[in-house]
Amino acid sequence: MHDSPDSPDSRSPLAAAVALASQITTVAAEMAVPPLAGYGLDRWLETGFVFVALGAILGLVVGMVTLLRMARADRGRNGPKQTPPSDHRS
Repeated sequence: MHDSPDSPDSRSPLAAAVALASQITTVAAEMAVPPLAGYGLDRWLETGFVFVALGAILGLVVGMVTLLRMARADRGRNGPKQTPPSDHRS
């Protein structure tokens, strides 16, 4: 049921799925919470949509940074294994 020891991910499929769901939920929350908080501030301070716009920009930036970090970490974990070049001299 487990992958071979030299495979990039030796977790069970369920554990890998839960980890992926957690990452997706994290990014979704990072993108959704700032505009919602901005909406609450705008209603409370009666400022139109200023804080919604700021929250949307903040959420987009934070979410994209998190996605880039996840992609880099995944590439390092699941990237192609590089073999040293062989020296073929004829």
